[in-house]
Amino acid sequence: MDLSLASGQEDSLLLLLPATSVLPPLLAALLLVVGLLWLSPGGPAWALSLCRRPPPGPPGVVTALSSPVAHRVIAALSRSVQGGAALLSFSVGLTRVVVSSQPDTAREILVNPAFGDRPVKDSARQLLFHRAMGFAPSGDAHWRALRRLGAAHLFGPRGVAASAPQRASIGESMLGDVASLMARDGVVSPRRFLHAASLNHVMAVVFGKRYDDFASQEGAAVEEMVNEGYDLLGMFNWADHLPFLKWLDLQGVRRRCDRLVRKVEEYVGVIIQERRAKRAAWRHC
Repeated sequence: MDLSLASGQEDSLLLLLPATSVLPPLLAALLLVVGLLWLSPGGPAWALSLCRRPPPGPPGVVTALSSPVAHRVIAALSRSVQGGAALLSFSVGLTRVVVSSQPDTAREILVNPAFGDRPVKDSARQLLFHRAMGFAPSGDAHWRALRRLGAAHLFGPRGVAASAPQRASIGESMLGDVASLMARDGVVSPRRFLHAASLNHVMAVVFGKRYDDFASQEGAAVEEMVNEGYDLLGMFNWADHLPFLKWLDLQGVRRRCDRLVRKVEEYVGVIIQERRAKRAAWRHC
């Protein structure tokens, strides 16, 4: 009994001695800081910001945006937090996110210049050849002028009037396809026809090429590239919110973007060569 008491006293005295290693105190302090950031309202991204009074929100990192039904998950989350229906804040990695479930608050967000800039996605930067004009800061005069010039060229009165015959032809072709399919099957899925008509109009306006049949080899290749681009731009990528994951490419977004960029460059290169050949032939005539 005496020996056991003596050993117990020695163990208790060892706890009072100063630590000889520097690692445990630093590790404990790091864990404490991470815990405080994680448990703060709105999550770590809002805790690291300069916002003194962030909107109400849950602690931790929310993974709802990676869900196929993200809108439903976020709606349920806003109802579960007091005051979250008007404005809810949460963290997705190191990205601060706010969500509004009320029309008045959403209207204020849409007209507020603080929300004018769109965060640049890694896939957008690659697919738009590292220019990302649609994601450029609103204060950048160069990109703002280019956006205004492109909008005036494509959607100005003269440009809209010039493409009117193309739109009419594409609409008539779509209506004919719908009528024939309705007469044959009695059921029509409008998504396929609207997608083909929209893609055909964009290709006619931008590249001067029209595909009446996307089942052809070239038309199918174009449609595949467009669908792949939409999928990559709309895909939730954790590398956009955790920068240290960007070079790991765990979701394969960079590899898919590289393959798609090579296909687009090859396709556009062929169109450029065709245009140059036509211009040279026209000059010789």
